[in-house]
Amino acid sequence: MATSEQPVVLVWSELERAGLAGIRGVGGHGWAGVGIIVIAVEQKYPGHAKRVGTMAASLLPGIAATKFVVVVDEDVDYADLDQVLWAISTRTDPATDIDVIVGMPTNALEPTVSPERREKGDLTFGRAVILAVRPYHWRDKFPPVATVSRELRKRVLQKWTGLFQGA
Repeated sequence: MATSEQPVVLVWSELERAGLAGIRGVGGHGWAGVGIIVIAVEQKYPGHAKRVGTMAASLLPGIAATKFVVVVDEDVDYADLDQVLWAISTRTDPATDIDVIVGMPTNALEPTVSPERREKGDLTFGRAVILAVRPYHWRDKFPPVATVSRELRKRVLQKWTGLFQGA
């Protein structure tokens, strides 16, 4: 029986075994931790992030209900869904950075497989690879992340505690 950890561990170990450098972390989010797989990567060459995402998508077994593989830069905390969504919102061009791979294996519990496809034994679905990384060729010119010092953040949070609960 698969645990929620297995797809994440499988993806990370297989990416490393394939010799893909720069993997900084792999995490799962969503139902049982497998709805979305997020991979943090330090890009080493053009196409590196896409190669990581595509390979990860192909590694997930049919038991994994993972529909989205998101690749983020190493400066994004892959375990923090808010940071992942921020990266998607600020670093993804939907026209060029989202690929859908059709025909990925799933299982009989997948609700998006139509009755007609089930009757034919077609237990496949699509899986999206989302590149939420700075474009490799101009990553040095990509707008910097706006940040504040830890000291200023602490002072603001202390002063305005009621507004930032949970921040």
